[in-house]
Amino acid sequence: MRPYQPLIRQGLTNALLVIGMVSVLSLLAVESRYGPVLVGFWIMFIGLAWIGMMLPLRGIRKKIRVAKDQELDWCRQKLKVSRDVLKSGTGGQQSIAEIIAYETMIENIRNWPFDNPTLVRFTLYLLIPLVSWLGGALVERGLDSFLS
Repeated sequence: MRPYQPLIRQGLTNALLVIGMVSVLSLLAVESRYGPVLVGFWIMFIGLAWIGMMLPLRGIRKKIRVAKDQELDWCRQKLKVSRDVLKSGTGGQQSIAEIIAYETMIENIRNWPFDNPTLVRFTLYLLIPLVSWLGGALVERGLDSFLS
């Protein structure tokens, strides 16, 4: 995954830029009549952030899937050969357990080239507008109660 880190960072940057735009639009929430419009913007921008995150990684995902399918096909062929050798009773050094372990390892490889910390960071990016909006509302209420 190390060679793909620049593309992952680019996807996260795209998502952060989109979320930054919705954070600025969240300033419209000061006026109560813009609330429903703001919710629509949030939903739209979450979709755009997801697309911005995934678009740079689309080609890599295809490459991973093709390589994974090739390895799984190889494993299946080797398992058939090992099974036939086992059935025929001729001694062979083909180990079915090793091939199955390798096949399981290949199946467990993710199709997308990012890990859990990247998904957590993306989720935190999505929470920026909501947290800033709630924080602004709390500060406004606090100032109102302090000044009253």
